[in-house]
Amino acid sequence: MAKQYIAHAAQDEKYKALAAALAPRLQAALASRSATALQTLRDTAAQLETVGYQSLALAIDEGTDRLGGATAPPTKVNRDELKKKVAISTRAVARTRQAVAMRCLVNADQEIRTGLEAEPARPELKAFQVKVQKDLEDANKDCANAEDYRHRAKGAPHALTALEMGLKICVDHPALIALKKEMSSAFEEKTAPPVTPAFLTAAGGGDPKTLAEGHSLYTNRCTECHELELLDSRTVTSWQKAVSGMAKRAGVNADQQQRIIDYIAAAQKVVEKSPGE
Repeated sequence: MAKQYIAHAAQDEKYKALAAALAPRLQAALASRSATALQTLRDTAAQLETVGYQSLALAIDEGTDRLGGATAPPTKVNRDELKKKVAISTRAVARTRQAVAMRCLVNADQEIRTGLEAEPARPELKAFQVKVQKDLEDANKDCANAEDYRHRAKGAPHALTALEMGLKICVDHPALIALKKEMSSAFEEKTAPPVTPAFLTAAGGGDPKTLAEGHSLYTNRCTECHELELLDSRTVTSWQKAVSGMAKRAGVNADQQQRIIDYIAAAQKVVEKSPGE
């Protein structure tokens, strides 16, 4: 385990120095299994724990047991406490990876903090931390822009664009979620206006039942995996490709796809004719 960990670390510029320092000690212990080499591994495990590499410390300390057997020198770490910390950081890595995949960056940030509290130098968490913090900064900027635009004359469309961009980055951003709730009517008007008589007039007609079914499919099936986008953010052709690409995951057949596209095409006309705020 420790050998694999070190080999992986050697491929990363940030951890090459650490890998270079540890490799000779590990190789010496594997080759000789002498009391001196094994004691060096015990000392190394203790040093790694001190500087925040709990996972590697545990791997090396347990590896020393296997190498030395009954003749291995006594451990210098609190093994039970070390295992608890490694379990916390390992769980944090798994949860962070899942949260990032779902774009729940606020949750990811919390998991990273929890993991780094248990293991301050865990490489995977440090790498995630850089990306998550950058993306959160971008989401914060979009939120600030949305707040600014919504207070300007006819700024609602720009505010909604900024809001959409922010939610694409971070779906669990509290301020963006609150802003979306405050602007819900304007957001609905630009993302999924309901099929009403006024809608049909602005769209230039269309079958009310077909368009209503398309609206229902679009607002219910397409939101299972992501937030709704501004209708004018894509061309109809681009929407067709997007809907087709996600149809299997959303569980919609060819006929339902067409109803969604018919609704989107009509809704785009409605959005184009709606007055800016």
